[in-house]
Amino acid sequence: MKNKDYSIVRLLNFILLIAFLFLFRNDKIMSNYHIRIIFNLTLIVAGSYAVKDILLKIKGIVKNEEKFKFIKIILYTVLTLLMIYLLISTILNLIHAI
Repeated sequence: MKNKDYSIVRLLNFILLIAFLFLFRNDKIMSNYHIRIIFNLTLIVAGSYAVKDILLKIKGIVKNEEKFKFIKIILYTVLTLLMIYLLISTILNLIHAI
Protein backbone atom coordinates (compact mmCIF):
# COMPACT_ATOMS: atom_id res chain seq x y z
CA MET A 1 0.00 0.00 0.00
CA LYS A 2 2.97 2.26 0.61
CA ASN A 3 4.00 2.23 -3.06
CA LYS A 4 0.52 2.60 -4.58
CA ASP A 5 0.22 5.30 -7.16
CA TYR A 6 -2.69 7.63 -6.57
CA SER A 7 -1.82 9.98 -9.41
CA ILE A 8 -5.14 9.41 -11.22
CA VAL A 9 -7.10 10.22 -8.06
CA ARG A 10 -5.01 13.35 -7.55
CA LEU A 11 -5.51 14.36 -11.17
CA LEU A 12 -9.29 13.95 -10.89
CA ASN A 13 -9.33 15.98 -7.68
CA PHE A 14 -7.30 18.69 -9.36
CA ILE A 15 -9.68 18.79 -12.34
CA LEU A 16 -12.68 18.97 -9.98
CA LEU A 17 -11.00 21.73 -8.03
CA ILE A 18 -10.39 23.78 -11.19
CA ALA A 19 -14.00 23.23 -12.31
CA PHE A 20 -15.33 24.32 -8.93
CA LEU A 21 -13.09 27.38 -8.93
CA PHE A 22 -14.68 28.45 -12.20
CA LEU A 23 -18.13 27.74 -10.78
CA PHE A 24 -17.22 29.62 -7.61
CA ARG A 25 -17.25 32.89 -9.55
CA ASN A 26 -20.89 32.37 -10.50
CA ASP A 27 -23.01 33.46 -7.52
CA LYS A 28 -26.15 31.86 -8.91
CA ILE A 29 -24.54 28.41 -8.97
CA MET A 30 -22.65 28.75 -5.69
CA SER A 31 -25.77 29.89 -3.82
CA ASN A 32 -26.81 26.22 -3.80
CA TYR A 33 -25.47 24.82 -0.52
CA HIS A 34 -25.06 21.29 -1.95
CA ILE A 35 -22.52 22.61 -4.45
CA ARG A 36 -20.74 24.53 -1.69
CA ILE A 37 -20.48 21.36 0.41
CA ILE A 38 -19.05 19.39 -2.52
CA PHE A 39 -16.63 22.26 -3.21
CA ASN A 40 -15.39 22.27 0.39
CA LEU A 41 -15.04 18.48 0.45
CA THR A 42 -13.02 18.64 -2.77
CA LEU A 43 -10.78 21.26 -1.21
CA ILE A 44 -10.26 19.08 1.87
CA VAL A 45 -9.33 16.00 -0.18
CA ALA A 46 -7.05 17.94 -2.53
CA GLY A 47 -5.43 19.69 0.42
CA SER A 48 -4.79 16.46 2.30
CA TYR A 49 -3.20 14.89 -0.77
CA ALA A 50 -1.07 17.99 -1.26
CA VAL A 51 0.11 17.90 2.36
CA LYS A 52 0.97 14.20 2.07
CA ASP A 53 2.96 14.82 -1.11
CA ILE A 54 4.78 17.75 0.46
CA LEU A 55 5.57 15.70 3.56
CA LEU A 56 6.99 12.85 1.46
CA LYS A 57 9.29 15.28 -0.33
CA ILE A 58 10.34 16.98 2.91
CA LYS A 59 11.02 13.61 4.56
CA GLY A 60 13.51 12.84 1.78
CA ILE A 61 15.27 16.17 2.32
CA VAL A 62 15.20 16.38 6.13
CA LYS A 63 17.08 13.54 7.76
CA ASN A 64 16.39 14.59 11.36
CA GLU A 65 13.20 12.93 12.63
CA GLU A 66 12.50 15.69 15.20
CA LYS A 67 12.51 18.42 12.54
CA PHE A 68 10.27 16.32 10.30
CA LYS A 69 7.71 15.84 13.08
CA PHE A 70 7.73 19.59 13.74
CA ILE A 71 7.19 20.40 10.04
CA LYS A 72 4.44 17.76 9.86
CA ILE A 73 2.61 19.28 12.82
CA ILE A 74 2.85 22.78 11.30
CA LEU A 75 1.53 21.67 7.89
CA TYR A 76 -1.40 19.74 9.35
CA THR A 77 -2.21 22.67 11.67
CA VAL A 78 -2.27 25.09 8.73
CA LEU A 79 -4.49 22.73 6.73
CA THR A 80 -6.85 22.28 9.68
CA LEU A 81 -7.11 26.03 10.26
CA LEU A 82 -7.80 26.61 6.57
CA MET A 83 -10.60 24.04 6.57
CA ILE A 84 -12.11 25.53 9.74
CA TYR A 85 -12.02 28.98 8.10
CA LEU A 86 -13.76 27.63 4.98
CA LEU A 87 -16.38 25.86 7.08
CA ILE A 88 -17.13 28.94 9.18
CA SER A 89 -17.29 31.24 6.15
CA THR A 90 -19.66 28.85 4.37
CA ILE A 91 -21.92 28.61 7.41
CA LEU A 92 -21.97 32.40 7.79
CA ASN A 93 -22.78 32.87 4.11
CA LEU A 94 -25.66 30.41 4.39
CA ILE A 95 -26.98 32.21 7.46
CA HIS A 96 -26.85 35.57 5.68
CA ALA A 97 -28.60 34.08 2.66
CA ILE A 98 -31.62 33.09 4.76
